Amino acid sequence: MKTYDTFIPNFLEMQGKIERESFRFIADNCKIWHKGNCIADIDSYFEIEAAVNSFNGKIEVTFDNSEISEYIIDNFSFAEISLMNDRVLWSNNILNGGAGCDEYEPSIMSLFYYKGKLSRIYLHVYKPVEVLIELVSNQEGRIEDVENPLKKIAESLQERNEKQFDLSNITFVSNSHQRYENGIPVKGLQKSKRSIKIEENINGCEGYSIKGGDGYIVTIFNLEGNHPLWGNNIQMTPKPMRIISKSSEKIVLRGYRVEAMTPFGWTDFNGADYGFSIFIKNGEIEYCMLHMYDRNVDIKYFK
Repeated sequence: MKTYDTFIPNFLEMQGKIERESFRFIADNCKIWHKGNCIADIDSYFEIEAAVNSFNGKIEVTFDNSEISEYIIDNFSFAEISLMNDRVLWSNNILNGGAGCDEYEPSIMSLFYYKGKLSRIYLHVYKPVEVLIELVSNQEGRIEDVENPLKKIAESLQERNEKQFDLSNITFVSNSHQRYENGIPVKGLQKSKRSIKIEENINGCEGYSIKGGDGYIVTIFNLEGNHPLWGNNIQMTPKPMRIISKSSEKIVLRGYRVEAMTPFGWTDFNGADYGFSIFIKNGEIEYCMLHMYDRNVDIKYFK
């Protein structure tokens, strides 16, 4: 049983800034995993030095890899940071699967803490072959043999939050909305009716090459008439999204890369350019926000 310290999920700092900390880690065991199989198990001394660059926020890592140099380079860096339940996750271009990383360069680094002390590191390398490098320090004993009460608390809170608010079929009617560009309100408060529909993806989504059972579909309708060009009242066409964080006060969804049908056939569509946040008060939706990340535009929908 894993019993590491837990964190409130915060994917790519969407819920606020995450403190970036330098560290030094000494492992006494290294395992190399490939396709679920352990292909190397080495009891030795492995040292990682990681320093946060005060100018650009990147964490720059130096790794003593003399015994496993056939799997990983000895210097690399990460620009993105997230909190993911039981780990601090550093990454590069995670929304695009780590695209742009060189051979033997890890695109993800996961840090696991036990009682506030760094105890395990995962390094994910995808080129030229996919391997997971697991580095463990057993100075505090075998972590998996100790039960962590924080995990039970986190599971209890998650279960409570899931029961409090059901996303499977929601319609939110808004009477006004405010547009923000680069975080600045523009054009003033717009008095116009919109309907936001969020429904569970049961049978896929028309126009996208996705299967049912994966996430949710978000659609926005104009309740004041049909659009003059496409002849219906759809303000934002259906967008497949997945939950990336959920609490009793806020639920955040974000799109993902899929294939979409166009007049020229199926083409790649970066759904991660779109996101949607639901703000909850006393068990009811207080307001919602549509995020268009590629344009740095947000639209806040009020009741």
